[in-house]
Amino acid sequence: MRTSILIGILLLVSPWLLAQEWSTVPGYTQENGLIRAMEANEDSIVFLGVQLLEGEEHTYAAYSWNSQELHPIGPDSEFRGFRCMEEFNDEIYFGGNVKDYAGIDSADVIVRFDGQSWSSVGQGICLTTSILHDMQFYNNSLIVCGMMDEVDCNDSLAWYGLGQWTGDSWNPIGGVWGYQPEALVEFDGLLYVVGDFTTFSLDNTYVNVINVNNIASWDGENWGQPQFGVNGTIYCAIVHEDKMYVGGYFSNCSGTSCANVASWDGESWEAVGDDLQGDVYALAFYQDQLYAAGYNVLDEYWIAYFDGYNWQNVPGCNLNNAVHSLGVFNDHLYVGGNFTQNGSMAAPGLIRYYLHPDSVQWGEPSIVVDVPPQENKMSLYPNPAKTVLKVRLDRPVKGLIRLLSSTGQELLQKEITPSSEFQLDISHLSPGVYFVYIHEEEYLLFESFVID
Repeated sequence: MRTSILIGILLLVSPWLLAQEWSTVPGYTQENGLIRAMEANEDSIVFLGVQLLEGEEHTYAAYSWNSQELHPIGPDSEFRGFRCMEEFNDEIYFGGNVKDYAGIDSADVIVRFDGQSWSSVGQGICLTTSILHDMQFYNNSLIVCGMMDEVDCNDSLAWYGLGQWTGDSWNPIGGVWGYQPEALVEFDGLLYVVGDFTTFSLDNTYVNVINVNNIASWDGENWGQPQFGVNGTIYCAIVHEDKMYVGGYFSNCSGTSCANVASWDGESWEAVGDDLQGDVYALAFYQDQLYAAGYNVLDEYWIAYFDGYNWQNVPGCNLNNAVHSLGVFNDHLYVGGNFTQNGSMAAPGLIRYYLHPDSVQWGEPSIVVDVPPQENKMSLYPNPAKTVLKVRLDRPVKGLIRLLSSTGQELLQKEITPSSEFQLDISHLSPGVYFVYIHEEEYLLFESFVID
């Protein structure tokens, strides 16, 4: 009898135990290294950084992990490091601070690997203090960005922060004045460069420049800016479905209030929550939720996830230092940074998180509490609706009507004159659940409807 009861208890508890778990990556033990970036494909995830240790004698700048084994990439890197990688023309390009990497004299910030040997990219990039921050394949060429000021070690090809490798030669494509570009991402046919800069050179001179706010876009020929940009540094950018998401340290996106994370749909900016506090260095979508990581991003924690309405701390995450990179591979979220502990668990700069899809927690829209009893009633029809929604009230009202999506995005807000019946054009909205709110003095009326 006791045995059957125990088995029953274990069957009830075990799904909860398996719902979420933090664990280390077997074989990775370097406490002094720093993983700055991650790149994942179907077969493996690559960790890029500085002083990533293999045993006690060799130091590498990159490792590949296939969920079972950890393999170093390339020769000993001494104190050099990688920050980005990209596949181009059947070769893999690695960028960062790689001076003399693999014995290549002209390797300063970028090298390439064809599967058998390492080589320079042109005559290299020469400068005194240089780091390649990111690279992106775009329009049949490789675009790079970082702290750089000269290509092919030739003063006639001086450029600032940006460059294009065609496969045969380097070309300047414009540059930033101010501080530095941090990341590149392609979205909706355009290449975006983000970072910490306020002036952009269209032709690498001080003459033909435009004022920008930490983000610029390129269509292969011309540079522009999405609206008025943001008012602070952008450290990272990713694309998910039909939006680009940026993270950094800013509070305003072209007139829209936003707190360190925002999305751009090609036409307008939208805040993603309003309660992140610290610098966001990395973004990733895991189990269809957006994760942000960096330095004290939320309540002195280093990672948070967005539940559709608010940012939340990740259960079981209690890291002791900053996070610099996020990656998703084989149902796990990988986290890299300066930390050495996750609570009582030793976590030498690299840790992973598993969350069962059935355990994903979504938030609910905030609803005004302590609302007096409704003295008016609202009905919506037809429900489900297709192109037009009719709103009927028991008595005429004068107030404010709002239309919200199921994620809390405001789609419409306007004043209404005294009326007991009116209609809304919903022909442009996608199928889903929506909410209609009417604010009438101290009363709040709300109802939901469906578009099929």
